[in-house]
Amino acid sequence: MKSEPATRAPSGWVLLPFALGGGLVGSLAFAPFSWWPAAFVAVGVLAAVIGAAPRLRAALGLGLAYGLAFNLVTIRWQILIEVGSYLGLALLEALFFALLGGLLWLVRRLRWAPLAAACCWVLVEALQARVPFGGFSWTRLGYAVVDTPLSGLYPLAGAALASFAVALVAHTAVWALSGRRRREFLMAAGVAVSVLALGALGTLVPTTPTNRPTIDVGWVQGGSGGGGFYGLGEPGETTRRHAAQTRVLLGDADAGRVAKPAFIVWPENGTDNDPLLDPTTNKIVADVVADAGVPLLLGVPTTGPGPGERQTTDLWWTNAGIGARYDKRNLVPFGEWIPFRDVLLPLIPTLQVIGDQAIPGTLPGVLSVQDASGNPLKVGVAICYDVAFADTMADAVTHGAEVMVVGSNNAMFQGSPQIEQQFAITRVRAAELGRQILVVTVWGLTGLIGERGEITMRAPLQDAASGVVSLVRSDSRTPYVLGGWVFEWVAVALALAAAVAGAVAGRVRAGDRMAARSEPQEGDSTHG
Repeated sequence: MKSEPATRAPSGWVLLPFALGGGLVGSLAFAPFSWWPAAFVAVGVLAAVIGAAPRLRAALGLGLAYGLAFNLVTIRWQILIEVGSYLGLALLEALFFALLGGLLWLVRRLRWAPLAAACCWVLVEALQARVPFGGFSWTRLGYAVVDTPLSGLYPLAGAALASFAVALVAHTAVWALSGRRRREFLMAAGVAVSVLALGALGTLVPTTPTNRPTIDVGWVQGGSGGGGFYGLGEPGETTRRHAAQTRVLLGDADAGRVAKPAFIVWPENGTDNDPLLDPTTNKIVADVVADAGVPLLLGVPTTGPGPGERQTTDLWWTNAGIGARYDKRNLVPFGEWIPFRDVLLPLIPTLQVIGDQAIPGTLPGVLSVQDASGNPLKVGVAICYDVAFADTMADAVTHGAEVMVVGSNNAMFQGSPQIEQQFAITRVRAAELGRQILVVTVWGLTGLIGERGEITMRAPLQDAASGVVSLVRSDSRTPYVLGGWVFEWVAVALALAAAVAGAVAGRVRAGDRMAARSEPQEGDSTHG
């Protein structure tokens, strides 16, 4: 009796439109769309597509297609810098999704395939956050759910746990739909309920006690006329704008419209020249500090430490001089520094616009200073791209930061979704740390983020603006800071183990099929 022919898997070309469509849907989860359900739908589509792929090579290609469609839309703001860098970055990030497609294909038939698949998402995101050139952790699944009940996962184990939860729910749903059995649907529902319950548990993590002291902090958004590589306008313009707006703030404080600040914050590129070397910039800043009578925390470019090198720096500036400094630790490759500079610069002359090679700082973002009354104060600081790196932000808290301030210059991305995307990432960092974060920018988006990641103040885009906010001086630490960050590495280890197990099981199945084909069929006979 002949057996029924096996159902043939669709070719990779048939599945390609679905992979591309899944990537496009995934982009809807991020600004400017910010439709978070799209994250679950996109992961589900990719899970179904990879599950139907006939072979590993097809899965790699389908993952690449998903990643290209996703990244070409999500990071399209990079085109404002240079078309070539936009296409190169989109392709580079898509390669991570090719790897993800291969991993999902390997683990698709394991007993606990949805769990293994969710770990694979965490593994790939962990790689994206670290390689190459320090990583590009911009489009994690976990960043898309900050306005959902899953936001309670951040203080437990960070964005990695949120990404894991999204992937687990979506993969379990696809697994249940493919099986179409009542037991599997119940298990999928149980997973979704458990994830929501864990998110609710995270909201019970205590915030800073209400009896903690507060400090009034002034902020200045100078605005930008645009122009220039960094969108700062004519040379010296950003310095003059911030000085003028600071005097507006001081007038508001004198008139009682806002509280008198204990210190004032200027953003990254509050000046566009090194105030330690440029006399004009130095005098403008020193005059502002003298008029204010309180310290100024300002972001500036600084020269050195070596010839042809520079750093992006936060300075704590008082009437007595510079009290402390922080040098930006996480630098944008091909934006602030050029990998393989000696080789690439002659080949790609347009890279000359980047200027001197930026050198990363090495110390945690904590300034041990004194407030205007002479009281000790530890200010946690980060600069722009630093916010995409959870360990950089957590270092400030573990080294005693009482208040957190982020300075940024997004002026070059005026009118693009980059600004909202970066603000969403900063909101995730606030929820992970359980701390308020004051974000001060040249052009936008300036705002105050609460301990749960909620927006409590938002300044107008484009316009010059200033104000004073009250920050709680906190010493609290969330479970994530105390050790929950280990979850990411546990998930990575499980993903690697699952991939190996899946590969071994696949070889065993292939061997069994070959053995079955080589055996004589029923009714066959041999004649001597």
